[in-house]
Amino acid sequence: MPRYRILELSYIGDRLQETDVEIDYDGLPGSNLLPLDAAARKAAKAASALSTLRDESVETDGEEAAPLDLN
Repeated sequence: MPRYRILELSYIGDRLQETDVEIDYDGLPGSNLLPLDAAARKAAKAASALSTLRDESVETDGEEAAPLDLN
């Protein structure tokens, strides 16, 4: 499971988490989590890609969009 260090006071997994605590987290990480291992870095990359897609307005003219390659 991906491992992170919490960078700011955060509400994660129905709990308020303090800073500088290391946690295992299997969701999409935000900027409040510092990736500590390869699995966490991969998840952070995926979260960044999804955020970029959300921020961009992409028109497909009614065509289905191609799947996102996160590898």
